[in-house]
Amino acid sequence: MVHTNEAGDRKVKSKNSELPSSIIWMVFGVVMTACIILYFTNFYNNTIDSTDKIIENSVEMSEDFDEYEITMYEFEEVKGSQVVNFIKKNIGGYTISEIAPFFVRVNSSILGKSYSNEYLNKEHIKDIKNVSAVDYYINPNAFFECEVVRNENKVILGIEFIQK
Repeated sequence: MVHTNEAGDRKVKSKNSELPSSIIWMVFGVVMTACIILYFTNFYNNTIDSTDKIIENSVEMSEDFDEYEITMYEFEEVKGSQVVNFIKKNIGGYTISEIAPFFVRVNSSILGKSYSNEYLNKEHIKDIKNVSAVDYYINPNAFFECEVVRNENKVILGIEFIQK
């Protein structure tokens, strides 16, 4: 393409002079596109990691809430009346032919003699308050320390009350 100016000089304008700036803009566009893709990829991966941690924490919290009724006395000193109420509430609903999902073991002593009883259903619940049934009697004024028994997978097998 040939152009003339006011003085009549002829200048030749070439499209090759615009080529380097077009290449620079193309390279800039490719680099910016790559940066945006890397940014969103990194953002996605971080979001997935955060989401996994949130879900894991939510599952742990849910398990803690589910186990709270059983573990609320763990490492606590409780009175015998609370032990009796715990057994009635958590084991008392199971008939003699059924077995509760966890056991309650009570280690107590009466008149210097030690007794260890495991409650799996309501078979001996009436004997807990009966003083004449010494083998199963739980003194409502005695103090007990509680310990939750778990297996290697942290599943609750039972709860143990040990008289102090």
